[in-house]
Amino acid sequence: MITKKLLDYIKGERGKGVSNEQIKSVLVQNGWLASDVEEGFRAVNVPEGIPQAPAAAPFSSPVSPVITTMPRKGRRALLFIILLLIFSGAAYFLFFA
Repeated sequence: MITKKLLDYIKGERGKGVSNEQIKSVLVQNGWLASDVEEGFRAVNVPEGIPQAPAAAPFSSPVSPVITTMPRKGRRALLFIILLLIFSGAAYFLFFA
């Protein structure tokens, strides 16, 4: 399985002028499979004009998209209802429990 680390190493060594055979030899000696190294060379040789599948981006927003697309008045009403439920629950436990 090729990784970003493998691709970065291949690109870096090629930038230094190291031959593909030397790069492959070092990688295989360090535990990489020859098939993975060959796949890495093919991935590095892909021309820029050919579109590649985008890498999956991690989910970065902890806010639900439903909340962010609500109108401002709707968010205020939702917040009011949630706070009302919290305070009424607290009052119930303070006075009746």
